[in-house]
Amino acid sequence: MLPHSIRTAAAERHDYQVQMIGKVMEVLISLEAARASVLREVEARFEAFPEEKATAKASHTASVERVVAASDFRMEKEAARKEAERCRDRHGRGSGGERGRGRGFRQVALAERALIGAREKVKSLDGEHASAEAEKIELEDLIRKHFEPLKAGAFTGMQWRQRDRCIIEVSEALEKLGAEESLRTAMANAFRRKTRDNTKFSHVSVKYGEEIITKRLATLEEEVDGYEDEKHRRDQALRHAAASLEAARRAQDKGATAARGEAEVAVAVLEPKGASSAALLKRARAELNEVQQCLARFRVLSAGPRRKELTEYAA
Repeated sequence: MLPHSIRTAAAERHDYQVQMIGKVMEVLISLEAARASVLREVEARFEAFPEEKATAKASHTASVERVVAASDFRMEKEAARKEAERCRDRHGRGSGGERGRGRGFRQVALAERALIGAREKVKSLDGEHASAEAEKIELEDLIRKHFEPLKAGAFTGMQWRQRDRCIIEVSEALEKLGAEESLRTAMANAFRRKTRDNTKFSHVSVKYGEEIITKRLATLEEEVDGYEDEKHRRDQALRHAAASLEAARRAQDKGATAARGEAEVAVAVLEPKGASSAALLKRARAELNEVQQCLARFRVLSAGPRRKELTEYAA
């Protein structure tokens, strides 16, 4: 029916033939529009491919740099730590503070600071123990040589100089322990009077001052006696800090390596993707060209045969 309709002159076609030719024209025009839309989408993807490839390569480069930077950062930190230890050995003091290297190194930096703190605590324990032991002996001597004689009123009137020296020793010791000046003054006044002449307030002042000394002495005894336990605790804290640092470094390496792997995969996928995009573009152009040629021919045919062609058909 369609070939006969096309061979019929346009003016002589009946309604059904006109509708059929119109319907075929609509189909071809619709197909042309659809294939043109597909071509535009493929062209857009193809044009965006170079930028996508550049972004993936930049991501890959950044990932590699992060892995290298993490390794370099640890090497720098280790060298700085060793140099700081050499400085302490030579000069007896630590080096300056550290500066962060960005969010990427935050966890490692925190773990390193924790490890440094744990090491310092282990190193300082012997000094702290010796200091506590010396202070304990000093307070025990203070109680035995100065406080107890003053409390008992053992000094006679002729021994007032010796008594005042003892009062000064006790007062200075209480000042170091944080006792207020009013308490120290009240105790000094109580020690200068005979025991039977002291008021209730004087007795309370002496008792309170004695409690300050004995509480501090008890704390020192606990520190001295607990040396081994404290040493074990600090050693354990040091091991935990070292393990935490190692875990932070592994996590940093794992994250950087994973990011680099993902970037490498993205770059590797782009090559076949580019070839596929080029093939799709070629195919879309060919399909659009095919339907455009078909539509152009059909427009010519739908106009109907010329007079000469009609004569030939009739013959």
